[in-house]
Amino acid sequence: MDILLREAEFQFPGGIDLPAMKEISTNDRIRIMPIPSQLILPIKQHAGLTAKAIVNVGDQVLKGQLIAELQGEVSANIHAPTSGIIVSIGPYPVPHASAQVSDCIRIIPDGKDVWIERPVTPRHYQSLSNQEIINVVRDYGIVGLGGAVFPTEAKIKPSSNNLKALIINGAECEPYISCDDMLMREYGEDIIEGIKILLQLTGAPRCIFAIENNKPTAISIIREALRDSADLRIELFSLPSLYPQGGEKQLLQSLTNEEIPKGKLPLDLGYLMLNVGTVKAIRDAVMEDQPLISRVVTVTGDGVMHPQNVMALIGTPVIELIDFCGGYKSKSSQTHQLIMGGPLMGVSLPSDAVPLVKAMNCLLVASPKDTQPQLEPKACIRCGECSQVCPANLLPQQLYWYSKSKNYVEAERFNLSACIECGACDYVCPSHIPLVQYFRHAKGEIKERQEQKIASDIARERFEYREQRLQKIADERAAKLAAKKSGMQNKTQTKKSAIDEIMQRAKSKKKPEEN
Repeated sequence: MDILLREAEFQFPGGIDLPAMKEISTNDRIRIMPIPSQLILPIKQHAGLTAKAIVNVGDQVLKGQLIAELQGEVSANIHAPTSGIIVSIGPYPVPHASAQVSDCIRIIPDGKDVWIERPVTPRHYQSLSNQEIINVVRDYGIVGLGGAVFPTEAKIKPSSNNLKALIINGAECEPYISCDDMLMREYGEDIIEGIKILLQLTGAPRCIFAIENNKPTAISIIREALRDSADLRIELFSLPSLYPQGGEKQLLQSLTNEEIPKGKLPLDLGYLMLNVGTVKAIRDAVMEDQPLISRVVTVTGDGVMHPQNVMALIGTPVIELIDFCGGYKSKSSQTHQLIMGGPLMGVSLPSDAVPLVKAMNCLLVASPKDTQPQLEPKACIRCGECSQVCPANLLPQQLYWYSKSKNYVEAERFNLSACIECGACDYVCPSHIPLVQYFRHAKGEIKERQEQKIASDIARERFEYREQRLQKIADERAAKLAAKKSGMQNKTQTKKSAIDEIMQRAKSKKKPEEN
């Protein structure tokens, strides 16, 4: 059966054509990294509430064992990536823009890699109910592997009604990152099987598999896997290589010409969108009882000896990832800049001691020659370049002025919240203004003010409730006192009336005797 490769008919506004820089990490197959010397597992590796550690220091754990339990509806479980001993539970540096520390579970592997007890034979997803599939996705800690790490169970659970289509995001538009490309090349059949599981779960009438056209090998392999699967519900689309094509709003607009309104998600329009890595993780969980304990990460950049894609255990120290890829090119690691993610939307890492987390799709190692000080920002020349490339149809120039002057009311009026922080405006700005930094700061200030207002409103409501409660108690006491006083007055009056009556009778008896 021939599988038709369709070209996307539409295009999102703005965007920039960037050098892909992916070929330096796609010359070899995905290499599987050995068990590292230690594993550092943050108990918060996902959007939503932090998981709760359920192990203690000194515990012996097995591969796949639950070590931190989800809390609430939006959270995710954490599992031991290999067997070993828990040596500490406490604060440790983690990959984060603020270089903060977070509670982590540290495991020293025993080298045996012993699994917990699992079914001997693979599951047949066709025999599972929707709830059973959702339970597996929840129990095995699956989150979005495209970067947002939103718990997948919370995303797929409400999607079983009135879906127009399932959308598989294989765009991977940011320079240097190639883990999704390599996943599609080497695990095409697994990804298609994962899509079939999701089609059964959601009841979606069709699936749109979208890949950028700068990944011809991946397109060819997925096309062959679709031909073998003979599932006519799955359609393959090729997209132009344009940053940020992989953003969910931009991808949806390119595929359907539908725009996601402010404050809405693709699900609100009838589309469930998942990254190819997430689909593979769902398949592995459902078919092989495998929790999310490893992922493919692109280790790349001019500062590492052998850029490549690595299948590594979650919690692997970054320095061991770099050593596995040949180490730093320069003798001093202090001269390198480490970035989690790509050059535009990535987060600078404080050191190479931090661990690989579920959100890390790329480790970009910049060489000393590339780690030059940022150019001094100059005054805005009102060229309008930023507006032309903005994929969200915003006016970055206006947002910059309002953010810089702390006029957050106007910044909100100009739709600051719609900014996806893709960095396209930064890239083209001839004045080298760090626009996204201003926008992030403004968003943080607005969020903090909103939280303060909510806290203030709650405090005011509590105060008003307390005042009302105290007033009610005072009124009740006054009413009881008045009733008591009235009762006493009535008793006094009754007593007085009785005495008067007795006196009157006494007087009436004396009158005949006197006569």
